[in-house]
Amino acid sequence: MRLPQNTYYRNSFAPQQQPARPAADIRDDYERWYTEGVPSNRMSLSLRSGILSEVGWALDRLCRLCYNESFLLTSIPGLIDGLFDWPEWYIAEGYRHSSDENFLFSPPHDYSRKRRYALESLFVLRNVALYEPNALELANHSHTLPLILTALSTLQHDRDEDSEFMLNIIDLYHIVAAAKIVILPTTLPAYNPLHSLTKTVSQSSNRSMIIAAFTALTVTLSNPVNTTNISADSPTLAASIRYLPLFADKPLVDACLNYIYVHISSMAMAKAFLLRSDLPAVLRILVTLLLDEQEKLEEKVVQDISGTIHTVPAVTLLTRDHILTKEELDELLGKPEPQRCYDWMKAMFVAKPDGEVTQVDFWNLYKDVFSPHAEQYPLLVASDVIKNVNAVFPEAQAMVLQGPVQRFIVRGVDRRKDAVANERFKCQWNRSECSVSVFSTPGELYEHLLGHLTAIELSESPCLWSTCLRDPMPKSSLRSHVLTHLSSHQPPTKHPSQSDTITLPSNDSSYPIENPTIRLPPPPRSTTIAFQRPLVDPPSIALTALLCLRILFRTSFASADAAPRVDADHFGFPGVVEEQDDQDFDGANEIGETEREGERRGRQAFVSVQKLLEEPNAALSSAITITFHFIPMDSGHFSNQVTSKYIVIYTKLLEGLPPHQIAPHEDRNQFFTNLFNLDVKSEYLRGELNRLSKESCLGSHKPFLNMLFRECLMQARDAPHADIRKAHALETLSIILRSILSKNLSGWEVMEILGGGVGQSDDVFMILTNLVEDGMQDETAPLSIRHQGLQIALIYMCSIGQLSPGAYFLRCDLFSSITTFIKSCDKERFVSEAALLLAILANFHKSDAGKLNPYLKCIRSTQDAELMRKICWAVNKELMSSIQSYMDISDDSFKSIFTTTLGSMFASLRSDRTLSTTLEPSRELFKNQPIIDAVFLLPIFELLRANSLFPAIIVEDTSLDRDTPGHFPPLLHTILTLSSYILTHATSASSPRSLSYANLSLHILLALVENDGVMGVMIQPSATVIPICRQKLPHLPVIQPRQPVICALLDCCVLWLRHNLHKRLEIYCYMICIQVCYRVVWSLHNCRSRLEYVWKDLWAALLGLLGFLTTKIDSLDTTAGVEQIVRETIVLLYLSLIKSDGYLPSPQALHEFIYELIRFASILKSQESLLKSLTVAPQQDPRQATWIKRSTEALASITELVDFYQGKVTKANARTAKAAMSVVAREIETDGLYTTKSVCEPQAPGCSDDVLGFARYGCTDGLALMP
Repeated sequence: MRLPQNTYYRNSFAPQQQPARPAADIRDDYERWYTEGVPSNRMSLSLRSGILSEVGWALDRLCRLCYNESFLLTSIPGLIDGLFDWPEWYIAEGYRHSSDENFLFSPPHDYSRKRRYALESLFVLRNVALYEPNALELANHSHTLPLILTALSTLQHDRDEDSEFMLNIIDLYHIVAAAKIVILPTTLPAYNPLHSLTKTVSQSSNRSMIIAAFTALTVTLSNPVNTTNISADSPTLAASIRYLPLFADKPLVDACLNYIYVHISSMAMAKAFLLRSDLPAVLRILVTLLLDEQEKLEEKVVQDISGTIHTVPAVTLLTRDHILTKEELDELLGKPEPQRCYDWMKAMFVAKPDGEVTQVDFWNLYKDVFSPHAEQYPLLVASDVIKNVNAVFPEAQAMVLQGPVQRFIVRGVDRRKDAVANERFKCQWNRSECSVSVFSTPGELYEHLLGHLTAIELSESPCLWSTCLRDPMPKSSLRSHVLTHLSSHQPPTKHPSQSDTITLPSNDSSYPIENPTIRLPPPPRSTTIAFQRPLVDPPSIALTALLCLRILFRTSFASADAAPRVDADHFGFPGVVEEQDDQDFDGANEIGETEREGERRGRQAFVSVQKLLEEPNAALSSAITITFHFIPMDSGHFSNQVTSKYIVIYTKLLEGLPPHQIAPHEDRNQFFTNLFNLDVKSEYLRGELNRLSKESCLGSHKPFLNMLFRECLMQARDAPHADIRKAHALETLSIILRSILSKNLSGWEVMEILGGGVGQSDDVFMILTNLVEDGMQDETAPLSIRHQGLQIALIYMCSIGQLSPGAYFLRCDLFSSITTFIKSCDKERFVSEAALLLAILANFHKSDAGKLNPYLKCIRSTQDAELMRKICWAVNKELMSSIQSYMDISDDSFKSIFTTTLGSMFASLRSDRTLSTTLEPSRELFKNQPIIDAVFLLPIFELLRANSLFPAIIVEDTSLDRDTPGHFPPLLHTILTLSSYILTHATSASSPRSLSYANLSLHILLALVENDGVMGVMIQPSATVIPICRQKLPHLPVIQPRQPVICALLDCCVLWLRHNLHKRLEIYCYMICIQVCYRVVWSLHNCRSRLEYVWKDLWAALLGLLGFLTTKIDSLDTTAGVEQIVRETIVLLYLSLIKSDGYLPSPQALHEFIYELIRFASILKSQESLLKSLTVAPQQDPRQATWIKRSTEALASITELVDFYQGKVTKANARTAKAAMSVVAREIETDGLYTTKSVCEPQAPGCSDDVLGFARYGCTDGLALMP
């Protein structure tokens, strides 16, 4: 670098410029090369090399990387050990040099670098510890705890040179080690961090270090094991109270409050706190803090609550229905029908979407106008008049509204209205029959009335004005009387504040009304209220202060007969009475004079702050009011009730107190024996466990939960069946599992909370599985106890899902216990729940490890017919309740349908009710269907698909007559009925749950038709009629008596094909449905069974599916899988066509099939272009290519056949469906079915896949069945 000419230095003594330290390269992807997880990683080697420049280079990058949450220490071998080297050097020798006076102003360069490296290493460790995986790694590292303890005992908090190091050490301590360290009375001072932290809090002037030390002490003493280190005269407590009034420093106050809360959470320390002389001052500070936060949380709100105001003009323009004038009538009479009817409707009615006119009124209006001229101009019949509505108003529709009384209406039209002029000066003589036009002044009207009076010949006459009811009077009096009917020429003047509109009481109020004095008072036009509203929820600092007040309040009233109460939602404060147990705690009333004095002081202190809280804000009022509002000023009168013993014990357990502190005179076994003798407050315990957060369950409450879970298992295992402790322990166990497993835990977290850790979980969970197994298998036990064990297993498996702890129930095979329970139980619900448990166990990791699942093997191999009959018997009744839930929404039973149809048929014969329609129930009504009882379809599917004997069991009673009252239909019939409802309404709400049930139902249908034995039974005549869903139009034909069961199964497929065509198409379900139909046609042809069925409904549904895909392809959410549906449907149609001689019942059925193909000829011909647009690339798989070729040839054959018969129909000039059918029949009877070019013989159907994905919803609904 060249020096300037006027330098003050000689050239030979120019200052040497130190080369600038090269800036770190932080370009994108640059750091990736230095974070590779290999032993030769440059950063790790540089850090351990001892070469200062290399160490500085590595720490520069680590200081940047430690801000990244995805940075893991374990990803670079040796990195953690390297980071500990420099901090350990500093606490071993480096800190001594900083105290040397020779280094005060000019420390050596090497020492400064080493000290900076120590600080940077500690800074990196502190930052990476904020990421949980790194914190766990550091907590278990052998260097962490020695480094922290040595630094705390060696370094001095009041030395500026050590302050930054100490601050990072304390932060690292409370992040990594504070929750793990255990400090006993025998712990050596070098291993006890409390002394150094206490000294820092009480003596240091460094704010950041004080906050960090408070936090570290709070975390350490929160461990119940370390509570013995809390002392009543602790300097830390004095310091926390000293800093408490500094409201402006929120972090410091928050740290102080957290420590105070931990300190007084110990019952002994809370009692000692009441004896402090500064207790009233502390309470006032806490209350003042609450009020200070209140002012920042509120805002004044002025809200308009006027609501909707309905007004009308003060001067209204009256309207009336249009009446044909003489000119209009003369013009209409000469026109021929139906043109006259069209023009009459245009003159009398207007289109109105929400308007309606009854069909009777419509016909009567027409008849009244034209009947007097019927001899010269004939009238149309009523049905033709109603039909003509659509010709004039295309949007109008004649329909029938169902209800207690059916209403036949025409919707979409309304009467034309004529505006009526102001009739204040209209003559209403002769009872409003005077036809003179409106006058402009009252004088003109009066002159006109005198003419009416002159025409009266009698000496006395009544007033003939409109509705006047005056008795007859002389003509002289009548002249003066008529003046009372005349309006003033000038309307009365309005007040300046009066509006030009009139307010109505409601939207449907009429105006004007005949008697204005009876009009209801309308609401005010403008109403506002002003109030204080909280801006946000109370901050944590306010809630912590409130928790401290709660503990001190409870301690102050601990020995009273009962604390004041306000309601059941008491925020944890005492005195909420549920019941009083017969037993009481030993020594509950035996308190010393010191404690009594403390309680007295506490009550007086709370009374002194009562007035400060008379007006709390909305955000804090619910808790503060419960605390203070009901404190009597004399503190001497209390209720005679106390909190139940059960709640008191669990409250203390939840606070972290061990059993020996709650009941000092009882050992642990006796304590829990007495606890489980108490009646379980299930709502209370469930509420308390549900309120625990996931972090709390893994942290402060983990010892309590682990202890309670183990004790429940021990008591339930060891107690005799007749001992109430067993039932109470099982009930408590159910509540724990239901509440804890609902917190979205991972597998290892479940084992941590309930098992005490991964290493101990085997013993705990094997006790659980053995308890369930022994309970269900023991036939000598009461059924209620065995059922509780079953419910525990169901709650556990349904909550655990596919997580690893579910494997414990696979290690202990419960199949024999479940079968014993099922065969020995006589309650349908219990048997159904056991079958559901078996199915859920069989679905555990079924997709990836199904061959290892012992329950699948047992289901596949068992030949226990009694077991299967019992399951069929129980599940049948549960599924019937699911069917009934659909019918409760809309009754579509045969009796109801017959009555409605018969009534509609007779009503349609009436001329005034032509073209009426019946409305469907709303889709919204079915959004929560099916109910949770439908989950019992899952065990049916598992047995039907895996077991060879179960299909024979399920059809063995289908030939019995079950139509007699009081008997349930066979299970096969119930499954088909329920499936028809599920498949009809699957997409009503488009919920994944309803679609999952539809998928399961279709797989059950496929499993039925894949079994030759079941098919053999289903094609035989049935002794009973199977109800099928008829809640959506168009209705399927009613199944006739003695009709085979397979007809109902085909109806289910038709219902799915018809009612689930939406933009978000369920591709997979449609594929399963087509496979079911394919299998049915194939099986019917092979057994040469001609099935009497309305086949045209199936053909129309399949062809309608192709039409939907063709016309809506651009609007579908996705086209993935559409090609497969189209090809599978074409192959099914081709199979049905070439095999028609083996299953269609008559030539007429074949003619109908050909006619449906001709009717959809344009759709079929468009499939070729559709498939070309959907096929992306040539298939490399030979089987896929063969399948594509086969479906393409099948489409060509169908198209050729359709072209042939369509040409014949066109040539014969057939203009009606009947004529076209005759042409087709004649051609087939003469020459047989048209032979197309040869195509490969259709393949036999393959086996179906398993149902994947339903286990999730099965577990959810199974859990919902549990109490």
